[in-house]
Amino acid sequence: MKQIIKDLQAVKKDLLRLSKKTIKMKNRLQKLEKAQATKKSRKKAAAKAKSMKVVPKKSKRVFASRVLLEIITKSRSKKGVDTAILIKKSGFDERKIWNVINSLKSQRKIKSAGRGFYIKT
Repeated sequence: MKQIIKDLQAVKKDLLRLSKKTIKMKNRLQKLEKAQATKKSRKKAAAKAKSMKVVPKKSKRVFASRVLLEIITKSRSKKGVDTAILIKKSGFDERKIWNVINSLKSQRKIKSAGRGFYIKT
């Protein structure tokens, strides 16, 4: 009878250890499921945001000098393009336009056709 009691106590200890292990495994599994769920929701949110964007992900860098030079070259006026038109068409402020115009003049890509008017050389 004593042997049976010892065996039952040993089985009881083993069952307790197994139940603790199963609880730990259950907790780990729940953490993994939560992590996967958040990854999936992030992917869905990213895909949704990506589909809603109109602008491409990688857009080309636009240089102010190229924009202004293009506006000046496409002008049909013989007098040239004045700063008011450059401000209106490019959307840049007056200071930026002045800096870019001076840069383009020093590169000899444009020249002044009068006060505030510029033409391509």
